[in-house]
Amino acid sequence: MLPRMSGSCIIPDMPCTCETAKVMRARSHGLQRAPFWRALGFPNLVLARAARQRNLARQRGEKAHLQVQKRAGLDALLNSARDDL
Repeated sequence: MLPRMSGSCIIPDMPCTCETAKVMRARSHGLQRAPFWRALGFPNLVLARAARQRNLARQRGEKAHLQVQKRAGLDALLNSARDDL
């Protein structure tokens, strides 16, 4: 037995609303564009990944710098406490 179709929608048991039509249209356009971008090697994706790696490296550097500063402050505090004794 075939699944029941609601309205004129092509997906079984999914109400055919304006939002559903928009989602299906976007999906269809994305599937049509994929071979084009695949042939070009996804240049935007390459640029985005490189930018993300740069940002992550910068964040790691900042975190390491803060840890060094925190450690230096803690060492200075402990050394000054020893001098007071």
